[in-house]
Amino acid sequence: MKSDIEHPSHNGTTDPGTMRYASKRRIIAAVLGITVFKVLLLYLALMYVDNLNHGDEVENFPSSSIAFSEFRNEELIITEISSEVSLDDLEQDRKLVTDRMIESDNEPLTRRNYTREKRMLRESKLHFSPQIISTSKIERLLPSVANPVNDRIFEQMNHVPLQYQDRSNFKTIYLFGGQRGWGHPEGQTTFLSEQCLVNRCRFTYDKKMASKADAVVFGNPNQIRVHPPLQKTNRNQIWILSAIEAPPNTGRHRNYHGLFNWTMTYRTDSIIVTPYFKYKTFTQVTSLPPKNFAEGRTKKVVWFVSNCNRVNSGRMAYARELQQYIPVDVYGRCGDRKCPKTNPRCKTMVKTDYKFYLAFENNKCKNYMTEKIMTAYENDVIPIVLGAASWEYKNALPSHSYIDVDDFETPRDLAQYLQKLDENDDLYNEYFRWKSYGDFVASKPWCRVCSLLHEPALPAIWYDDVDAWWRSKDTCIDRKTKWSSVLDK
Repeated sequence: MKSDIEHPSHNGTTDPGTMRYASKRRIIAAVLGITVFKVLLLYLALMYVDNLNHGDEVENFPSSSIAFSEFRNEELIITEISSEVSLDDLEQDRKLVTDRMIESDNEPLTRRNYTREKRMLRESKLHFSPQIISTSKIERLLPSVANPVNDRIFEQMNHVPLQYQDRSNFKTIYLFGGQRGWGHPEGQTTFLSEQCLVNRCRFTYDKKMASKADAVVFGNPNQIRVHPPLQKTNRNQIWILSAIEAPPNTGRHRNYHGLFNWTMTYRTDSIIVTPYFKYKTFTQVTSLPPKNFAEGRTKKVVWFVSNCNRVNSGRMAYARELQQYIPVDVYGRCGDRKCPKTNPRCKTMVKTDYKFYLAFENNKCKNYMTEKIMTAYENDVIPIVLGAASWEYKNALPSHSYIDVDDFETPRDLAQYLQKLDENDDLYNEYFRWKSYGDFVASKPWCRVCSLLHEPALPAIWYDDVDAWWRSKDTCIDRKTKWSSVLDK
């Protein structure tokens, strides 16, 4: 019977064929060993570089108490923490730092406010601000400490979750209280008509669906009751606070601690930023035919205003002072001119008769810039803005397309500048060059809500005190300007 085993020859020497075979095996083994060694070295080098990158990225964040993320039982918990209590488990602490769950303080044992029984980082403040440090690129979809002015609109609009498919389960959004007038029919219609990249969502107004819906949107802050009108029985359900008015014009939300997950407002620190307008630059400059925008316009400044009460923006006092030096036609309950909204002439006269439009807000609040500005742009009139901070206007509007009252020492100085533009068509037309560089586009907030609802990697977020976030001390202030002292006289 033949055997596969090689035997020595009878004379005590090894067969030459066997020697050659063994030599080849040793060579192959050596080559494989060297290859594995090289792969191991490459892996260690990449890990070293990755750790360096992690360290650089983490250390860029402030060391004071901010929001951090932590994975526990396949659930991401976001909470504010501080360095008040020692974390006894050094290995666990190092793992959290390595995974970028918490920041490193370059100490042998990082001090953390850690509760082992609940396996989570304990809240250390009453007010939670949703500034997220994430271990993935999902962070580009959320408010950032490093870049607070970024609204992330285009990032959210173009985001399609990796797991999303045309056959993905629908996400149901329950619109609570007073939102039928917004023009969103039940079902999927809105998400299809807006051509959302992620459109497997549907609206419902059926209260029976409140507990089953994936998200509940409270869209009218003034209709939110003192106590929650619904019981949140599903911890995975997303409650969204939506607001388009400034905090002084909305109701309070003091008894909603820990209930709201997302915010949907004009402010850039909201989860879903919903500005009244969004400007987008073109990829290349567009050549437009020459046009004299001043031609045929014989009147100077127009203002539509119906709220005559004293507001913190100081707009009534400013407008009265401005009228002393240049004609300002005031329409509405606060002026001597009438033009009903039902009259088509009201819409056309701004575009045909006037050169400047007062876009004065009723509040000086963070990021608060309303449709008044768009009224001017849509009618090819130069908007004169008052309300938001100057840097916020610069961040949101096309360069050299508007006039900021804060750039002038007094209303009289502004009036003199307006007279100069009125007398020089070339200078006036310079304010419309922006049309070659970009345009205003839809921000598609509901498309973005749908996209985030379908993103399983999105961290869990909640506001411990949404009212404190909405009304923080720096939100709406009676900001002193160059011209404030003039109006006080």
